[in-house]
This record gives sequence, C-alpha cells and structure tokens, in this order.
Amino acid sequence: MLVRNYFPLREIIERNWKIFILTTLFAALVAYLHTNASIDMKQVLELPAYVPAVLGTSLAFFLGFITNSAYDRWWEARKKWGAIVNDSRNFAREIINFTNQSDPETTRIVNKMVYRQIAWNYALKHQLRRQDTSASLQRILGKEDMMALKKYANQANALMHIQGQDLQRLKNDLKLDVFQSLQIDSTMNRLMDHLGACERIKNTIFPTQYSFFVHEFIIIFLALVPLGSVASMGWYAVPLTLALGFVYLMIETIEVSMHDPFDMEPSDTPMSAICRTIEIDLMQMTGAKKVPKPVTPVDGILH
Repeated sequence: MLVRNYFPLREIIERNWKIFILTTLFAALVAYLHTNASIDMKQVLELPAYVPAVLGTSLAFFLGFITNSAYDRWWEARKKWGAIVNDSRNFAREIINFTNQSDPETTRIVNKMVYRQIAWNYALKHQLRRQDTSASLQRILGKEDMMALKKYANQANALMHIQGQDLQRLKNDLKLDVFQSLQIDSTMNRLMDHLGACERIKNTIFPTQYSFFVHEFIIIFLALVPLGSVASMGWYAVPLTLALGFVYLMIETIEVSMHDPFDMEPSDTPMSAICRTIEIDLMQMTGAKKVPKPVTPVDGILH
C-alpha cells in the first residue's frame, strides 16, 4: 500500500512508454504532412474535431466505470482485512478472559490457540499471494500442528478446524460454559466468513474484456486526436496528444493496479504489515516478553 502522497510516475511510464512514443511519432508525422506545403494531404489528414471529442467523452465514462469497479474490489479487500484484525483481537481476548489462567494446562491450550490464530493470518496472507506458507507457520506453530496441516490443501481452513477441536475440548473439560463457547465460536465463524470473502475476491478475475477493450479504445482515441486537431492547432497537436495520452493511460494504470488487491503491487492491501500488527497485539495479550517489530514502509510502500 502506498503511504506516500504521490503515485509513482515510473509505473505509468514503464507500462506505457511504447504507446507514448508511437502516438507522439504519429502525431508528429500528421503535423508534418499537414503543414508541409509541398505535400497536399490536408483533406486526407483532417477529421471533424467532434469525432475524437465524442470518443474521448465516451471513453472517459467507461474508464470511470471500470475504475470504480476496481476500487470497489480494492476497498472490500481492505475492509475484510480490517475486520480480520478486529476479530483476531476479539478471539484472543475472549479465549483468554473466559478461561481460568491459574490452571497451567488451560493456559497452555489457550496460548496455543492464540498463536494458532496468529498463524491463521499468515496462512491466509500467503494463500492469497500464492506463496509457500511453511516458513511463516513453522516460526509460530509447534510440530504437532505442522504435522496435522500436511494433509490439508487449505491451511487457513485447517487451522480453524483445529481451533474448533481445542474449543470443544475446553468446553468438555468445563473450562468454558455454553454461552462463552458460543461467543468464541461466533467470532471464529466471522473469521471464516472473512476467509471466504477474501478467496472470492482473489478467485474472481476482473472481467478481461474491460481491460482489453479500454486499452484498445485509448490507442484508437490517441490516433484520432492529431487528425481532429491538426487543422486548428498545427504542431501543437503533438503535445496535446501526449498530454491526453498521459491522462487516459494514467487512469488506466491506476485502475489496473487495483484489479487484484492481494498481490505485491504498490497499491495492494498491506497484508504483511497487518499480520505483523496482529502478531504483536496477540503476543502481548498472552504476556510474551519478546515481540517482533512492526513492518515499516520501504520506499514509501507498505507490503
């Protein structure tokens, strides 16, 4: 996630430099042929000004629609991870406060469940980024849990299943009453809802036809701009084409950067920082003496 007050122009240029060069050269060619007295091509190179104007207006509405759609995905992903932070804290608070911490065995189970919740967040993060989960989970979980996870494809779901087993054990041993176990189970259900919502966002591809056609329409529009403006502006049609291309392609780049909010792009959800925040909070709730430091931005980007 960007934490600085400007969008990296380098990303726009790196993605679209070929289009900038080709459209600028095309606009310069149109201006040269139109203003060269020895070449009579004015009628061929001129278009009514309303043609690019109408296409540009339609394209602006289309860009606005798909940008709003991409932003909705990005904002929903950020809200889900905000809810994960809250419910992770709620889960740890409930399991700690509802149980008798004077009993060593109960304390051991409770601490294991709290650390398992920390691991659940890291497992979800790595699954959404299509990364290997073993390094993060081995740092947090014991050998018993790591062995149990080997037979599951969805490790975040498996961790919550194991949590449910330990919750039932505490209930059977009368460490929790019915209402307390129901409250904790409700929090776990919400965490599973967040898991499903994040998987839905990740696995639902942003409509390809939106990205494809809007990109092609921008190229067509930039090709029409010098043809519709060279008669009245001459060589000034070249910087006009470059300026309009930068604006439209910048909006498209911002929209593309929000398509998948769970990648490692500058605009994506800072899941690493969020997981570390949850880890610090939950470890401090268990009384841990050594806690990791928060994740800090690198070059103005928080991952």
